[in-house]
Amino acid sequence: MMMGAGTDTTAITMTFTLLMLAMHEEVQDRLYSEIYEIFGDDDNKEPEYSDFERMPYLEMVMKETLRRWTLAPFLNRTVKEDVKIGPYTLPAGCDISINVPYIHLNPRYYNEPLKFNPDNFTPEAEAKRPKYAYIPFSSGPRICIGRVLAETEIKLTVIALLRNFRFHSSLTMENLKLELSALPRSACGYPISIKWRKPKKHI
Repeated sequence: MMMGAGTDTTAITMTFTLLMLAMHEEVQDRLYSEIYEIFGDDDNKEPEYSDFERMPYLEMVMKETLRRWTLAPFLNRTVKEDVKIGPYTLPAGCDISINVPYIHLNPRYYNEPLKFNPDNFTPEAEAKRPKYAYIPFSSGPRICIGRVLAETEIKLTVIALLRNFRFHSSLTMENLKLELSALPRSACGYPISIKWRKPKKHI
């Protein structure tokens, strides 16, 4: 079950990331420039984990995708002891459900939250928000054990694809609708056109 949950959620996030880049070509161009600055035209150079530290915009794009298209919309927990929140008290033993999209799309924390804007995750923007205003993998002792692996897979996939291809989509954020099943998916499909960034002798 853990393997299935890990592969499906990561694949969907990768798909949404590519769709966002295809729909927001100015973001794609900025990210490609960051990637090109490290790898240039050397097709044989493989990414190393240390390269991620030199790609802050890649981190921002990934985080914004996970914020905007949350794959775990609800986090269920059991309260172990009485917890006071404002005028309310959650008694020990009660079950609670945390609505993650309500947090990720809350204008108290994100300006124009329905838009796709990686600049929501500049160091300055993150410093102004509460710690738990971004919880795509949950947080604390129950944080997803596959978080680092999932983030690494997403980054490596995006690097490999943008080094070779350019993406475009005529779909807009206003027209993008979700189909809710076990995990959110695009009800419009993923209409993306793909072009080589440079001529290839062999395909």
